[in-house]
Amino acid sequence: MKQMQKKIKRVKPLIITKKNERDIEALKLKELHEEKQQTMQELKRYEHLYIAGIDKINQERQSTSRDQLKILEDGVDDYKSKWYHHLQKLREIEIQEKAQIAQLINAEKGLKSMEKLDEKYKENLEAIRKYREQKQLDETAIKFHRNKRT
Repeated sequence: MKQMQKKIKRVKPLIITKKNERDIEALKLKELHEEKQQTMQELKRYEHLYIAGIDKINQERQSTSRDQLKILEDGVDDYKSKWYHHLQKLREIEIQEKAQIAQLINAEKGLKSMEKLDEKYKENLEAIRKYREQKQLDETAIKFHRNKRT
């Protein structure tokens, strides 16, 4: 019985550690998700700026004065470059996010296994207690029955 109690005491800090690991992995995933949202917003912003720039270039090309055409083309190229950069960043974040989800799942599995082990030890301890209690009740009943006969 004391061995079971020792096992239960040893498992408690492991459960706390596993919960902390799971919480850290969940926090990392949340941070990646927030970064992904920001990157998506920036991606959309540069996409709209690129499209607006293309429209301005088309208007400039249709006009007789093409003084700002080179400036507009350079601006559009810059927006396109930034849009592509954010698209690559978004893809990298998605890869990191998938890996982080796997890490979170592993941390959750580790926590569940420790919790199951703790539950098993508690069930075993309770079974030992019930067995000993029943044994004591049986011995008391036998003694009572013997004393009654004499």
